[in-house]
Amino acid sequence: MGALSDAAGFAVTVTGNAAAAGRDVWWSFEATDDPDTDGDEFHVDVRFLTNPGHAYEMAVHRNGCGSEEQLATGETDAFDWYTDFPTTDQNCTEDAPCGEGDCVAAPGEDGKNTCDDDTAMFYVRITRGDGAASCDSYELELSNGKYTAP
Repeated sequence: MGALSDAAGFAVTVTGNAAAAGRDVWWSFEATDDPDTDGDEFHVDVRFLTNPGHAYEMAVHRNGCGSEEQLATGETDAFDWYTDFPTTDQNCTEDAPCGEGDCVAAPGEDGKNTCDDDTAMFYVRITRGDGAASCDSYELELSNGKYTAP
């Protein structure tokens, strides 16, 4: 699908269905993190714009398709992974990164995290929760930098 840059707040919309029982569809994209000097806009968001009867579900993976890279499963509305929130050093992990919304380019400023390059591949798997065949279409929006942290 290509790259989605956080600098541009870029989004793409895709559609699909489960015309065959048990079908799954994979979408992949590179979410790129531009060089940050005064705050980070990195905010990957994947959301159903249309999901008839909440029948379709998404699983989202970062940097691989295996279970160890899975960030979410069974989502019927939306999923996001972001660093565009204020600095914190509490409970920082790869699945829940530290805030970089007010980060700085060079280390050493008290109370500020250094801006990291969070560029990563994201893989989104779409399935029907009941596994049934259906011609009902879903519409999915994939974006980076379009939305901001809550």
